Amino acid sequence: MNKINTEVAEILLDGFKKHYSIFQKSNKKALELFKAHKWKEIQKLSQDRIDFYENRANETKSYLESTYSIDKLETNDWAEIKTNYIKLLLNIKQPELAETFFNTVLCRLLNRDYYNNNFIFFRPMLSTEYIVSEKPAYFSYKIDSHNILTVARKLLKDLLIDQEITSIKHEIKKILRYQKKIKNVGRGAYSSVKLNVLSSLFIRNKGAYIIARIVDNEQYFPLVIALTAKQNKGFTVDAVLHKQEQLVILFSFSRSYFFTDTQVPSSFVSFVKSLLPNKPKAEIYSSIGLHKHGKTLFYRTLFDHLIHSNDKFIEAQGVPGLVMIVLTLPSFPYVFKIIRDSFDHVKEINRNGVKEKYILVKKHDRVGRLADTMEFKDVAIPRVRFTEKLAMHLLKTASHSITEDENHIILKHVYIERRMLPLNI
Repeated sequence: MNKINTEVAEILLDGFKKHYSIFQKSNKKALELFKAHKWKEIQKLSQDRIDFYENRANETKSYLESTYSIDKLETNDWAEIKTNYIKLLLNIKQPELAETFFNTVLCRLLNRDYYNNNFIFFRPMLSTEYIVSEKPAYFSYKIDSHNILTVARKLLKDLLIDQEITSIKHEIKKILRYQKKIKNVGRGAYSSVKLNVLSSLFIRNKGAYIIARIVDNEQYFPLVIALTAKQNKGFTVDAVLHKQEQLVILFSFSRSYFFTDTQVPSSFVSFVKSLLPNKPKAEIYSSIGLHKHGKTLFYRTLFDHLIHSNDKFIEAQGVPGLVMIVLTLPSFPYVFKIIRDSFDHVKEINRNGVKEKYILVKKHDRVGRLADTMEFKDVAIPRVRFTEKLAMHLLKTASHSITEDENHIILKHVYIERRMLPLNI
């Protein structure tokens, strides 16, 4: 075994561990700021956190380039580095995120032709089921019509916010008014109703959410408690969300990312998925600030869809943009936005200005009005998925963003987001 290949794998994992450590510190810091009603600091932390991943990935890439002769590593070396890395993943609790970090750094070290192969984690290599964390992913309580107040006090203490709720009994009565089901639990001879509660608050702006579910006869019923700040100090129950359509809005792609403290993010994602079975895991990961892994899952979903479909890309509905060409696959609910080479004279903006606008949206509080966007580079789509007319149009009007090889149209730079019906239609 080559010593350098072992060291490269270890450095890559060290880079990921540093990133996730900083990411977790931000989640813990958000809880402190939330308790202290420091809303501006939470907003700034939310904006700063967007750059955490990029900073660590670039830092790791630069260190590898300055320490080793990366350009001299051959095919067998990269295959061995990946194998070594997989072995190291057996001892961490976020293997899926570490795979994404590996992909990010490797794709920046190598050119597209070189990394479009088995050197990256195109498919996940390790299962994330049954990973045990020091702090349980969720707390489980046996509930009946008599102990709900006791259980509520216990869960608030477990979530470290019992001191912040000034009148627990009064607040619990609010919850009972929403959840009529609780009044009838435990009446059957063999009834065993549980309340499962994620072990960390979900914090966003001035609000925090207790994400829970009632488990009755192996059926899940959502119970999300929204907390808002009182004028002076402490918090009150603002609402109880118990309908799936309410959770769809809460976890919408048009909302800012949550802060939540989790050692095993896959467990949190699976919990939310049990309440929103139609929600893509990519969007759930993104919703808790892990948008880079959300991109990885989306990328896998895209190519899986291409394998199982045969329709061709078309220009999306609506008035053609002066800055962007917008493509879509009719069978796939996303749009692909590509920057044109030149803009109409009324648009006083250049290519870099467009990119800066997308970064601004990424860091902005979207409050349900702006869609989250994923930025990709070097996405190779089979040429057969384009008509010749559309392919020529793209190559002519967006040559800085589009190139081709014998079998592919390559999107050198593209923004992808959920497809929505334009207002003028």
